Amino acid sequence: MSGVEPDKLRKKINDCKQTGKLNLSYMDLPELSPSLVQQIKNQVPQIAELDLRSNVLTSLPDDLAELKSIKAVRLNYNKFTTFPSVLALLPRLVTLEMPGNQMTSLDDSIGKMPVIKDLDFSGNQLASLNPKIAALNTLTTLNLENNQLTSLPEEIGHMRNISKLDLSTNQLYNLPNSLGKLQTLQKIDVSANKLSMVPPSMGHLK
Repeated sequence: MSGVEPDKLRKKINDCKQTGKLNLSYMDLPELSPSLVQQIKNQVPQIAELDLRSNVLTSLPDDLAELKSIKAVRLNYNKFTTFPSVLALLPRLVTLEMPGNQMTSLDDSIGKMPVIKDLDFSGNQLASLNPKIAALNTLTTLNLENNQLTSLPEEIGHMRNISKLDLSTNQLYNLPNSLGKLQTLQKIDVSANKLSMVPPSMGHLK
């Protein structure tokens, strides 16, 4: 069972055939079943966007990796406590939204998304940031607002293309000097933290 009424799912899939976007938001889905993923693969193999906002999902099936054309996944306001590593197997994923979940950490798969540009993990429970995230050379926007971060890894200064970094409303006491090496960074927000000073290396940043 997909958890979606057949008639409603048929309409959603027909809409997706026209737009490339499958909207399964606000449907109280407890899971994205493998059978539903296969149905999507068979009927809309060129799906570009999967919108699963405001459900009650805690995980994603391995079968999701077969939807290789997906460029955007929206998982806002679900019940994820861990990062769904299957997302790292989507070779065209550019945008990932996961605000308003309950993740406390990110595993090493976070560093394996080859073309990701926009990541939103705001409003989670992240207490630390996996250094592997610095391997995302295509990342331009990273939103970590409203988490529980107390420190950042030095590796964050290795991010080559980051332009916007939101670290506001965390528990940060200090910032790594390496942040000053982010040559492409145009905007950084560190408001509502516990900072007593900003590293001198960041004097050129806004």
